Amino acid sequence: MKTNKFLILAIMLISALTSINAQSFHVYRNGGNVSDFTIADVDSIVFDAPEDEGPRFHLEYSGLTSTSVTLSVTPEDNSVAYYYDCVTKEQLEDSNGSIASVVEGYLSYLQQSYPTLSMENILEAILSKGPATDDVKGLPAGTDFIFYAIPVNKEGKCYGKPTTKNFSTLPGGDPAECTFDISYTDLTADGCNVIIKPSDPSVRYWMGITPFKDYPGDKALAMDVKENIESYAQSKGMTVAQVVKGVTFTDNIESQESGLDLNTSYYIYAYAMNEDASAAGKIYKLKFTTRASGASDADISIKYRYYDGDDLYNMDPTKYANMKGRVYMQSVVTPNDDAAHWAVALAKGDFTDETMFPDESTKNAVLQGGYLSATQKNFVADWTTCTLLYFAADAAGVDGELHRLLVDFKKEGASPISTFTETVEAPAQVSRLLVPRRQFNSVARRMMKKGNAAIHRTLVK
Repeated sequence: MKTNKFLILAIMLISALTSINAQSFHVYRNGGNVSDFTIADVDSIVFDAPEDEGPRFHLEYSGLTSTSVTLSVTPEDNSVAYYYDCVTKEQLEDSNGSIASVVEGYLSYLQQSYPTLSMENILEAILSKGPATDDVKGLPAGTDFIFYAIPVNKEGKCYGKPTTKNFSTLPGGDPAECTFDISYTDLTADGCNVIIKPSDPSVRYWMGITPFKDYPGDKALAMDVKENIESYAQSKGMTVAQVVKGVTFTDNIESQESGLDLNTSYYIYAYAMNEDASAAGKIYKLKFTTRASGASDADISIKYRYYDGDDLYNMDPTKYANMKGRVYMQSVVTPNDDAAHWAVALAKGDFTDETMFPDESTKNAVLQGGYLSATQKNFVADWTTCTLLYFAADAAGVDGELHRLLVDFKKEGASPISTFTETVEAPAQVSRLLVPRRQFNSVARRMMKKGNAAIHRTLVK
């Protein structure tokens, strides 16, 4: 409609010029330039209305280092749901320069990776509303980035124009001078939690575990790794540098390693790696031996009951304002004599399939998103199927059996409100969807590398 009005105005302008026998007219631009047009050559003048850019955002970054940065977003409209992140210039070019393509491609990846989650669940996890800040780590040194924020609708589609801001990480150090601090925790009969801390967080490095008795020596090990990377690159049509970039680490890592033989000695090793997959310096090693026995006898038992949240709301609308339409679950935990520590979580959905949700990753998700060593815990949940996940560990840190108790919340199974008594804790709230949001690791998302994101997403807190 605006264009039509401007067109009419333009026609009137040309008519007016013609009526006073003008042969040409001039357009004076803000920069001082002047453009001349002959009346006879002009068919029409069209003024296009400015494109609606959609919601806008104020972006700021701070604390920039060679591998990390703090991203801060302040939207003009706090009701708008949006996604923010940083992407390398190279990655953006691979997506035809489209931020929307980057974000929608990431959403598609999450849908394929976690088919049990709805788009609503995924968006709940990764979108923000109002001001947001994130400490992002694990960035490549000396790299150009685009920091962006873009609105996303309920269907997972981007709209409007993204707000962007460019920055570059600082140059990295000399890989040959990087040293490594290697340690481990949670030693079991088949694995441990490996911790590696490089002296320079910008340096790319390779790490692994190999049997002590089969260790070929530092030089032979590095050559073997290099040959394997070169062979893989050739089979995939990639350059060695591309593969190195994809398989190496930067900054501190914690990695849960399993599948080892019991009562067997191993080396954990790490070394800086050049772009050609060769060792850039000394190989650092730490020897350890797995335990001689398997799972601990440490264990806990749980008793629970649940109430219809509508009954609680009707009893006290102020105190139980958030209970309407929900389930209020009370649980009591009893540890046995061997249990020094334990963890309990309530996950939305059925997580009893040990193949789809292996014990190790499930335990990590429970540790990160559940409750530790609580003897009483209340949960607020939906009227649906959930899984109580719980296990204990002994004083030596060896885990006992992981329990997966299916709980089908139904109205007919709710305890009578007449039996309701308060417990020592206020009701917990449902946690946010915790799936890995970005290609680079923030402090919060670094923990998710060890856990099962689909489980972690559903933990009720």
